[in-house]
Amino acid sequence: MKRKFLALFLCLSYPSLAFAYIDPGSSSMLLSALVGIIATVFFGMKGLYYKKKAFVLSLFGVKIEKSNHKLVFYSEGGHYWRTFKPILEALDKKGIEAIYLTSGEDDEGLNLKSEYISARFIGNGKRAHIYLNTLEAKVCAMTTPGLDVLQIRRSKAVQHYTYIPHSPIDMGKYKLYSFDCFDSVFLSGAHQEKSIRTLEALRVSEAKQLINAGCPYMDELGARFESAGKKMASSKKQTRTILIAPTWGKNNLLKVFGAKPIRKLLERDYEVIIRPHPQSYQAEPELIKEIKDELCSFGKIKWDNSPDNFDSLLRSDILISDLSGVVFDYAFIFEKPVITIAFEYDFIGQEAYDLPFEVWELGILDKIGKRISADEFIYAADVIESLLTDKHKKQELSELRELRELREKNLYNYRLSGEVIANSLVEIMREL
Repeated sequence: MKRKFLALFLCLSYPSLAFAYIDPGSSSMLLSALVGIIATVFFGMKGLYYKKKAFVLSLFGVKIEKSNHKLVFYSEGGHYWRTFKPILEALDKKGIEAIYLTSGEDDEGLNLKSEYISARFIGNGKRAHIYLNTLEAKVCAMTTPGLDVLQIRRSKAVQHYTYIPHSPIDMGKYKLYSFDCFDSVFLSGAHQEKSIRTLEALRVSEAKQLINAGCPYMDELGARFESAGKKMASSKKQTRTILIAPTWGKNNLLKVFGAKPIRKLLERDYEVIIRPHPQSYQAEPELIKEIKDELCSFGKIKWDNSPDNFDSLLRSDILISDLSGVVFDYAFIFEKPVITIAFEYDFIGQEAYDLPFEVWELGILDKIGKRISADEFIYAADVIESLLTDKHKKQELSELRELRELREKNLYNYRLSGEVIANSLVEIMREL
């Protein structure tokens, strides 16, 4: 069955010679339309495959649950628990029943103690997809984009699908058609609404419900930093610690630059923490192994692949990144120096490829930290020293004020988003 899907996909996507001209203004939308047609055919057939597989598995005793839930949350794993936690706690206080489904066996959410909220591990990969594709619920909320385009299909027994943001990044940073099939989307900031409404207009698709919510993950991070982090962050230490936390895929600075710039930092006797994006361990394991092998002779290096990034954010003195959402955690919550690398970003295959304007990050990174060129990355140690000197620290008060103003402007309902999302979900269920 899988070979047949692959053959069909290759036939549809194999280019043939065509002596024709496509003007630049149309090419982006034509490419997106072609991708959409291929994805629809491919994953439509894959949906039938999952249904047949679910039937066969049921014959062999694999249970496909048919309980009709009111409110369901789905998490791909423990990395996303901090996004769901404030929402579930708010629902619990209101006495609203819900179920939290996760594909992470070690997800902290499985230990949730509540009279109204239950939690369950449903497996991962195909097992989780089969479970979700046959789900029955009024509302299903998830942080997983690509509904009805990638592996998770819309179940006919779910009335309403909603997307919850786990980062304040622009919607243009996601893969094509990531949000088209959701009934509603919670927004962390106005820039996300701008991108979604523009894409809806370009594709002449039905306008979905957009709700100004905020980012519950950042609210949770802020609460943790306020209660435990500030005291630890102020402690003095001799060695500077650099956190390198990139995105994944084509715009991953580890993929673009390799180990050489990191080697230069280690040779200057900095401590270096490398925290790849969680998806890199799934999609780019060879890249991580290659860089690990190249830097294994250095003692002051740590690779962080834990579900929770709090300790690395707290322990480090400065962050180096690309277009990763962690930049905003570090600047808006921990209020520490950020260096981002400016290079030729590749948005082919992402929503940004269809947008007639640049993604939000490219306009704000200069305001929240130091932006350096690809060539300057090799000499990042000099930039680090300038940002951590006493002279620069005298400027910090005015910069901090500007940073907090940016957070206020670009992040809805800071420290309140869990309550806002919980109330909105209750209202959506009432309307259904």
